[in-house]
Amino acid sequence: MSQDSKRPLYVIAPAYNEAEGIDSFVMALGKVLSDEASLGKLAPTIIIVDDGSKDQTSAKVAEAARMLPQGVRVVTLRLSRNFGHQAALQAGLDYAVQFADVQSYYITLDADFEHPPTLIPEIVRQLDLGIHHVQMVRHENLQRKPFKRLSSWLFYWIFDKLSQTVIPVGAADFRGFSNQVAVQFVKLPEHDRFHRGLFHWLGFPTIEIRYESPLRRRGKTKFSISRMLELAVSGLTSFSERPLTIMLGIITTSAFAVCLLYLGWEVFRYFHGIRFVVGWPTMIFFISFWGGANAASQLVVGVYLTRMFSEIKARPVYICQEISSFGTAGGGRDKGGVSE
Repeated sequence: MSQDSKRPLYVIAPAYNEAEGIDSFVMALGKVLSDEASLGKLAPTIIIVDDGSKDQTSAKVAEAARMLPQGVRVVTLRLSRNFGHQAALQAGLDYAVQFADVQSYYITLDADFEHPPTLIPEIVRQLDLGIHHVQMVRHENLQRKPFKRLSSWLFYWIFDKLSQTVIPVGAADFRGFSNQVAVQFVKLPEHDRFHRGLFHWLGFPTIEIRYESPLRRRGKTKFSISRMLELAVSGLTSFSERPLTIMLGIITTSAFAVCLLYLGWEVFRYFHGIRFVVGWPTMIFFISFWGGANAASQLVVGVYLTRMFSEIKARPVYICQEISSFGTAGGGRDKGGVSE
């Protein structure tokens, strides 16, 4: 089967300061993608999105790409700075859609081996069966830190309660999807993107595949607690207005409840002949209560206003500084300020 007659497969992986292990990752991908027995009908392209790395991540990708089997193309997108994991995924997908056709498949995964490349043939098999979206669902490894396991479960539980979009517990940015899904996904206009929610919001037929998530082989995770919290807030506020309405509802209900209770207390004192001057405790209680209530309400409103401000500015999700290509399609290099 000629290369031109094969179905295009784009494998997209963001990488940030992954020089220590990115070459091993690219080699592992190349080994899987060049397996004629399972993926011989595909023309694979590996798209590594260097999300503003400060180390030699792109150079290591280039070295590994030159050692891959014939027929596996590698493209490196170097972003001008660190725009974040979701933006890097978007950059890779935007690039791939430009050259794809209606038969193309796409797979996104992380470059730290926590999303095993060996599962790619199973994802492709499901796409061949007509499934438009294959969501990989992580089975929590008990060796992971309890905080990460608990915080992950808590996020999905809250998201399920507040949002009308259902995301399975343990869903990762490890997925496969058809060109029809990809074309509709890149049309979504928001800049602050939460991919795990957006792919399920699209509503295409989806199948879930559970997998064991191995521990990171090399290096340290770049997904800090602050980044995790930022992504969680982005996901919740992107797919539900309920945090805003719930907070305002709680504030209003509490206000009436406290006022009624205090009115009842004053009536009780009056009819029982209790005479004393209401002093500082009462005053401080009400000042503290309303101060805290207003601050909490303004915090939630502020989160939504911040999102609106970010969308109104309409800045690019990312800026691509350099595009390098290695493999079947040639080793040309394209430089420039490409942005999406």
